[in-house]
Amino acid sequence: MAYEAATNTSEPFLVYENHKFSYVDSKGRSISTAKYPAARPFSEGLAAVLLEAVHGYFWGYIDMVGTVVIEAKYTSAGDFKEGLAVVEIDGRRGVIDLKGALLDISQFDEIRNFSEGLAAVRMGKQWGYISTDRILVVSPRFDRALSFAEGLAHVELGGKWSYIDKTGEIVIPPRYDGAFAFHEGLAPVQIEGKWGFISKDGTLVIPTKFDGASGGSFCESLAAVALRDRWGYIDQRGYPVVSFKFDFAAPFSEGLAAVHSDGMAGYIDHSGKYVIEPRFGVATEFSRGIAVVSTGNVWYCIKRDGKVIWQSG
Repeated sequence: MAYEAATNTSEPFLVYENHKFSYVDSKGRSISTAKYPAARPFSEGLAAVLLEAVHGYFWGYIDMVGTVVIEAKYTSAGDFKEGLAVVEIDGRRGVIDLKGALLDISQFDEIRNFSEGLAAVRMGKQWGYISTDRILVVSPRFDRALSFAEGLAHVELGGKWSYIDKTGEIVIPPRYDGAFAFHEGLAPVQIEGKWGFISKDGTLVIPTKFDGASGGSFCESLAAVALRDRWGYIDQRGYPVVSFKFDFAAPFSEGLAAVHSDGMAGYIDHSGKYVIEPRFGVATEFSRGIAVVSTGNVWYCIKRDGKVIWQSG
């Protein structure tokens, strides 16, 4: 089962039952009777689903009531970001708009999702960036390139990671062994196996002393980090706020974070107190007051108090 729980943050919520995917709203009601062998979460009002067509199974898109609004003809289909989605048809990658119109990007060998008006593209072995009107705005010269966040993107050059602005200018030099996107003004970076956090001018504001950084950077002013094999949370000064006692810790969302202990997951608040005790095998982040969780082969939608509003049969 390829259930992408971590990205399931938009209503209707993607759920799994009897080896099929479907969608439920925030009250646990199915949006339609349709079930899909594969599906992706909703994004910008549409969701990619795998549908049976004349010559096999292909990806198309449904709206929030389950109506197919973009014909199933793609061999792969991504989520919509800023009105555009990356798809594959007839062995070639392309980009479609919300009406399903295919935009020509045949000059590029690979494309990532759009973010802040730009998408990373590959030409040969080098990466650059295009705008939403498919104009090349940053020439391909990077070994790897990721999405923009808070005006900066992290790129790899010569085995080291740096950050560029939207003109392609390197604003933080390539000196990191690993890097994540900026969030709440800080970004995690790795030097010689240890993680710390930098500000947008490249200042190391939290020393590189952690063994892991979950989900990238700060969410709700806290970041999940690891010391040796235990996870906890620090504030933006680097001070521990929730002690290092978990097997794994996910970022906060809507005031709660999923944490794992002894093979089970529950939810804590900002003080580290359990709001929902550990009893799940999988626990996703809360969105609009709902999280998708599982115990064994049974999937649930729960509210912030742990109340179940939907469960698989």
